[in-house]
Amino acid sequence: MNRAKVDFWAFRAKHDLRAIQKALAGVFAGSPQVPRLQYRKSGWKGYEACADVLLGDMAVGIVAHGGKNQRGWAYVGITGRGCEWVKDWDRAQEAAEGCPEYEVKRIDLAVDTFSKDTGFEATLAAYRAGEFAPAGAGGRPPKCTTIMGERPQDGRTINVGNRERDKFYRGYEKGKQMLGPSITAAIQRDPESFDWGDWLMATLPVFEDGEMRAVSMWDWFRHELELKPKSAPLPDDIIERRDQYFTGAYPYLSKVLQGVEPEALVMRRERGPQLDLSLALANVRRMFGDTLFTALVAHHGDIGAVWSKIVGKKHNQNLLRAGVLLVDHD
Repeated sequence: MNRAKVDFWAFRAKHDLRAIQKALAGVFAGSPQVPRLQYRKSGWKGYEACADVLLGDMAVGIVAHGGKNQRGWAYVGITGRGCEWVKDWDRAQEAAEGCPEYEVKRIDLAVDTFSKDTGFEATLAAYRAGEFAPAGAGGRPPKCTTIMGERPQDGRTINVGNRERDKFYRGYEKGKQMLGPSITAAIQRDPESFDWGDWLMATLPVFEDGEMRAVSMWDWFRHELELKPKSAPLPDDIIERRDQYFTGAYPYLSKVLQGVEPEALVMRRERGPQLDLSLALANVRRMFGDTLFTALVAHHGDIGAVWSKIVGKKHNQNLLRAGVLLVDHD
């Protein structure tokens, strides 16, 4: 039985609404309501139409389709709340695979821990010790950022990696996230009678190793792993073997979820440099694209004239070190 839970699931398939609605019925089989679509007034991220997936009145995902640039694809995203209502993941995946040309576009996996051994300080220490540097990456750790709350009830967060790449880790103090708003409201409502002791004793019942026990809300830490097919398609068994792929993402996660044989997502070596250059060019377009277009029109479509005015005369050393000249680019 998997201990990592699916916290977000997105896939695409060829635009066949009947097949997608049948798949959604299978995904949410056993739920108290049959899923239905409620269309929004506007589209979503380049899709012409977008509908919320509802169980009763509760939104559990979206379906987006249409648009000349989508080439007949439709997108289905199931939120974390929606994933909580999936009773049988084997059946859910089988139902989704019934859609024409089904492809996984994103999977988020989450593991909750209730020990300081895998909390914020331990996770940050593990990053500093190199336990997020994947094998074969030359020991170079991915980027890490932290968000530190100023008040006792404000949770801390650690992010490792880049959301534009294949994998991205986020760890945060889930218990404080849950308690924080209530604590803040209580302080604001009656600061003189507020008693920290009542809140510090807050516990959460959890079922572990076949028995129920109470754990401190303040020790509740959530480890989230976001996986996307940026360099290669995600494996077909990623939901079925999610524990293995969770522990295989970074060495440290084998400590978070012990007793699981890790399975690494393999990235083609040329894809990293390709993605680095693609992201750099996308940044140029975002910052200067409109200016360049106006300049091109002003020069009557003579791209050479514009190019001669803006191109540099030496290499971007960061891109060279990333190996962008060692691989072919589309």
